[in-house]
Amino acid sequence: MSPNSTKYTVSGLVDGKEYEFRVAAVNKAAPGEYAKTEGPIQARPLDVAPHAASFSAFSPKEIIVRAGEDLKITVPFVGSPAPQVTFAKNGDEIKPDGNNQVTVKDGITELIVLKVKGDDTDLYSRTLKNHLGQETVQMTVIVVDKPDTSEGALNISDIKPDSCLLTWKPPKTNGGSPITNYIIEKFDTKKGEWQKESSFCRSPFYEVTGLNEGSEYKFRVSAENLYGQSVPLECKKLIIAKNPYDAPQGPANVEVGKQTENSVTLKWDKPKNDGGSKVTAYQVEIRKPDSDIWEIANDYPIKGNDFTVDNLSTGKPYEFRVKAKNAAGWGEYTKLDRP
Repeated sequence: MSPNSTKYTVSGLVDGKEYEFRVAAVNKAAPGEYAKTEGPIQARPLDVAPHAASFSAFSPKEIIVRAGEDLKITVPFVGSPAPQVTFAKNGDEIKPDGNNQVTVKDGITELIVLKVKGDDTDLYSRTLKNHLGQETVQMTVIVVDKPDTSEGALNISDIKPDSCLLTWKPPKTNGGSPITNYIIEKFDTKKGEWQKESSFCRSPFYEVTGLNEGSEYKFRVSAENLYGQSVPLECKKLIIAKNPYDAPQGPANVEVGKQTENSVTLKWDKPKNDGGSKVTAYQVEIRKPDSDIWEIANDYPIKGNDFTVDNLSTGKPYEFRVKAKNAAGWGEYTKLDRP
C-alpha cells in the first residue's frame, strides 16, 4: 500500500467472525517490527440507528384480516447493533405467549396473532431501539367478519289475513364491513320448512305479503355484509295470519217493540262482545211461513238499534234474526225467541 496512507480497508470478512491484524512499515532494507491490535476484532456492520426498510413511518398502514385467521405483521429493518424490538396494541406492549408470537431474524421483525377476533381490531405499533436511537411505525389492523345477530327482538305487528310487518334493530357490530342487506325467511307450519321471503331488504323493517289467512307463521332475519351472513334473529312465537279482531257476537236482547196488523218493529242492544272492532251496521233477516229461506229485510245497512219490517200478512207467523258487522265482517245471528 502507499507509504503516504495510514488507513486500509480489509474486505471479504465474514460477519460475526473474529480477526486479528498487524501492520509493519517497509523500506528498502526490510519490513520493520509489526504493531498488532490489542486483541481479536469481530467483523460486524457499522453502528446504525434502527429504521424500517420499505415501510413508511409517517402514516399508519391498514391491514385487513378475516376473523379466525392469523394476523401477521412483518416489518423489515436496518440497524446495528441489533435493536430491541417491541410490538404494542393501542400502546400496551404485546408479550409473546400461546396466542402471540414475536420473532426477529435476518433483518425482519414479525408479529403473529393466532385466530384473530373482532376485538383484535386496533392500532398496532412496532418500536426498534438501540443505543443510537429508536423508531416506531404504526399500522391499523381491521378484523372483518360476518355481522353480529341483530339486537333485541324481532317484532311482528299490523297482522292481517294476508300480511304483517316485521321490525328489528341493526346488529351492534357490523363485522367491520357495512351491512348490505337483510335476508327475511318465513316458516309456514303447514309446509314445515323455512322459505326465503326476500334477500333485498335494505332497512330494518319489512312488510311480508302473500300470507294465507288462518295459517300459522314464524319469521327470522339475518344481516349480511361482504364477508357473510349473521346468525338469524328469530321471532319468539308463532302468529296467525288474520285480522287483529274478530267478528262480533250476535246483538243482545232482540225483542219486538211496536207491532201492527202488517208490520213489526224489532229492537236490540249492541253485542256484548264486539270482537275488538266497533260495530258499523246491522242486518235483519226474515223467514216467511212455510219457507226454509231467510231473506234480508232491510234494503240498506242499519245503523241504529231498531228496524221496522213492513208488508206482513196478518195472523201469519214470521221468524226474525239480527246480526252485527265490524271490520272483520258479519258476526253471529241472534234469533228472536218467538215467531
